[in-house]
Formats: sequence, structure tokens, C-alpha cells
Amino acid sequence: MIEQAETADLPPLAAVIYPPGCAVDALMAALVAEFAAAGLRVAGVVQEAHAAAAGHCDALLLRDASDGSATGISEDRGTGASGCRLDPRGLAEVAARLEAALATRPDLLVLNRFGKAEAEGGGLRDVVSAALLRGIPVLTAVREVNAPDWHAFHQGMAVDLPPTRQAALAWVAGWRGDAHGLHAA
Repeated sequence: MIEQAETADLPPLAAVIYPPGCAVDALMAALVAEFAAAGLRVAGVVQEAHAAAAGHCDALLLRDASDGSATGISEDRGTGASGCRLDPRGLAEVAARLEAALATRPDLLVLNRFGKAEAEGGGLRDVVSAALLRGIPVLTAVREVNAPDWHAFHQGMAVDLPPTRQAALAWVAGWRGDAHGLHAA
């Protein structure tokens, strides 16, 4: 749940709600590039998956929107492991870097996911709240299966977007007051 006494002053909050099989990582990365090209100061991370050897989980990386650095967020539990697991140390490192980035007052925070870790109260959930409390709009992605947890978190204060470039650009143009769409600076 977003902890805020007065919700009327919250900046825009939106999630790209996507179905299984959607190339949401590529969409979010393309949006970050397009927002930056349009002159927005973007903080945040986008997810990249890199194929692993047979019997191992794919390596998940979070690529920083500001400096391009990458942080691993998946634990390699070895051959024969019965599933993949997020690395809490990697997530904590990313969260600390994003908290520091918020101090620079970016125009927008883009986060790779609001997923299971965030639904359980961890992951990058506190970063979302911190951005909103600082007046920074937030865009994230949410798998359809996690949408109920997302809705419980934002309690009706966010916009659900379809997984399209046009929907995200229209959302940004709306809170920027740009009736003609997102324009390069």
C-alpha cells in the first residue's frame, strides 16, 4: 500500500500490464531510450535476460537507465536446481542506487517490474513510494498474474496501460501537458 496522507498530490503512476509471451523488456528499454531522446531525465532500470548453460537459470540483469551499468539480480543455484531465485543482494544494491538517483530529481522513474518481490513488500517497492513522495512520476511493468497485487498496492491511484509504445507515450504526454505527444527537446 502506498503510504501517503494526501493522495491528491501524488504524481502520475502507471503500469504496463502485460500477458505471457509479451516482449515487455524490449518495450521498456525502447521507451527509456525514447523518453531520454525527448529530453526527459530518466532514472530507473530495465531488465535483460541472458541465456545460461543448460540446466541453469537465465541470468537476469537490471540495466541502469542513467549510466548503462548492469547489476545481476538472479542467483545461480547450479545444475539441477528446481527453479530460479532473485538475489536479494542485487536487488538491495539496485534499490540503493535508485534511491540516490531520486535525489537528483529526475523527470521520470522507470522500473522493470512490480512483481512477486514487490507484492510481498520487498524488491523495489520502497523506491516506488519514495519517488511518488518526492513528486516523481513512475512507470513500471506488471505481469497480468500480478495485477491484483499491483492494484492492492496503489489502491486506485495508478493507470493500467496496455503493452504498447503508444499507450506509454500518451501517458507521459498527458502528465507533461503535451497535447501533441512526446516531442524531442
